[in-house]
Amino acid sequence: KEPVVSQAERERRDLQSRAKDADATLGGKYKAIFVNGVPYSKLETVGRGGSSKVFRVLGPNGKVYALKQVKLTDASSAAAQYESYAKEVTLLKDLRGVPHNIQLIYWEMDPAEYLILLVLEFGDIDLARLLRRDEGKSQNANFLRVRWQQMIEAVKMIQDRRIVHSDIKPANFLLVAGEVKVSARKYSKTWR
Repeated sequence: KEPVVSQAERERRDLQSRAKDADATLGGKYKAIFVNGVPYSKLETVGRGGSSKVFRVLGPNGKVYALKQVKLTDASSAAAQYESYAKEVTLLKDLRGVPHNIQLIYWEMDPAEYLILLVLEFGDIDLARLLRRDEGKSQNANFLRVRWQQMIEAVKMIQDRRIVHSDIKPANFLLVAGEVKVSARKYSKTWR
């Protein structure tokens, strides 16, 4: 007679199996990070700063995402910093489905550990790198017009929701599948 296994244990085993399958598909050399129990295989580190790291990850659906991991360690300021990041997550949730904005896919927050995990759309290249790469080359006027229009629309969409982006510059606009989207790195509180 087989032992009775709880639903939670079956789900845990299924997630472990999916993580192993994802890792095996990628040659067994990538560690999984779980966000709300969903495994994401780390492909590479694409950024870091302060208390956060950003990874390019492969989701269980085979899509590539950015995973931002924030781990606050300074006990004296962790609570205040955590609250600031929590507000950023709230703003990102409010912007879900808004065109020309990097979309928040999943998130997990652990206040006891001062840990925040955000799964976001992955940008192929930021506009600053694109401009440096193409410096000195003639640019297609229509390409530039469309990109400029998308940048203006992105900023307008967040301002229409009374959200301030405090760091508008080419590096904070990313190309996602050919569309310019504004990065959520510097959103701040809404104004009244």
